[in-house]
Amino acid sequence: HSSLLESCGTRGVAPYESVLTHGFVLHEDGAKMSKSSKKIVAPAEVIEKSGADILRLWVASSDYSEDLKIGPEIIKSNVDSYRRLRNTLRFILGNLSEFSEDERIDYNQLNDLDHYILSSLVNLEEEVMNNYKIFEYQKVFSLIFNFCTNELSSFYFDIRKDTLYCDSKDSLDRKSTRTVLDILFHHLLTLLAPILCFTTEEAWQSRYGSNESIHTKNFHKIQNRWKRPDLDTKWQVYKEIRKSINGAIEIERKNKKIGSSLEASIDLYLGDSKFNEIDQDLLKDISIISELNIFQESPSDNCFVSETNKNIGVIVSKTSGEKCERCWKYFSSLSNDICERCTQVI
Repeated sequence: HSSLLESCGTRGVAPYESVLTHGFVLHEDGAKMSKSSKKIVAPAEVIEKSGADILRLWVASSDYSEDLKIGPEIIKSNVDSYRRLRNTLRFILGNLSEFSEDERIDYNQLNDLDHYILSSLVNLEEEVMNNYKIFEYQKVFSLIFNFCTNELSSFYFDIRKDTLYCDSKDSLDRKSTRTVLDILFHHLLTLLAPILCFTTEEAWQSRYGSNESIHTKNFHKIQNRWKRPDLDTKWQVYKEIRKSINGAIEIERKNKKIGSSLEASIDLYLGDSKFNEIDQDLLKDISIISELNIFQESPSDNCFVSETNKNIGVIVSKTSGEKCERCWKYFSSLSNDICERCTQVI
């Protein structure tokens, strides 16, 4: 404000092209922080205890249009959010070990799920870049955090673990997944770099060494050819059904009737015509179950019925199959305690 007044008075112009202002910083209980107050959160203490990126994350996730609050509980919440983002990057890094350009496959060779994730990534990048331009850092953080938590950790990674850990190194699905993980690594790091500058640099150097820096890279150009609205619609339907199946399984797990979801045999009742084109094998794989029977009829009274969609009903029972010692899926018969796929891989 002082710079603005002085510059306009002496030069007739503002001293900057744009400026971002924010409210006062208060303690998390709303009390004013001052030198005489005991309720002071010193930036140096936060950095020493939790790291500079935690403080940066608090800044980015705060609504600066109002008074900002900070305190032990708020910092703890930011530490939890940071841990989720860091774990996302760790998973990607861990599963890109020994990845090379020889393994990369063309976009047209990727499978539907990988196309869907790239389509979601493009949607994310568009929104993030638009919000960076107007200094809406809180929305930037929220968008990236929700993508990493909901689309990646809880959905894509959960499904792809079986492919990454159990398929052969030469399998097309595994190459497809690793190609997408490499894309996610580069695009997510550049989006996060302005906020988590130390963490993204650490992740970058752990893969490429200290001769390069993430902070010399530009944001990636938006790949509009990756946009697939048709797949966005398709996978929302599959995710809706998967959520109902997981909800029913979780009840049985709490009742100690089954352990892992792979122990579950599912009878699925779909009473809506929009579910007529469901691929049974695909749904079984993404739901991480061993047996699935689909009935194109309304749910019966003994079904677990989704709260969000009364046309989805689920009955869970324990599979009678044998457990493969390698991939942990259940099959009607095994050879030397492992399934046919694992036998071929070994």
